[in-house]
Amino acid sequence: MPKLDGFAVLKQLRESEPAGEFLPVLVLTGDNTSEVRSQALKAGATDFLGKPIDHTEVTLRIKICCKPASSTGRRAKSRRNWKP
Repeated sequence: MPKLDGFAVLKQLRESEPAGEFLPVLVLTGDNTSEVRSQALKAGATDFLGKPIDHTEVTLRIKICCKPASSTGRRAKSRRNWKP
């Protein structure tokens, strides 16, 4: 089985996502260039963080990504009952 990079995994996640459902994806990478950020967001990432990370920022972004759809204006309900 060929190895997949994060973009390929994200693409597969988005392609297999059932209609009307939403799985938040936070990309965390050491490559913080605008090209990689743009590629991740175009591929369907909910948010993007570059390394080095700030633990407080990571925690806050996870909480924001996992809020119910009604409080963020997202297109659909969360796939799971997220409890950050």
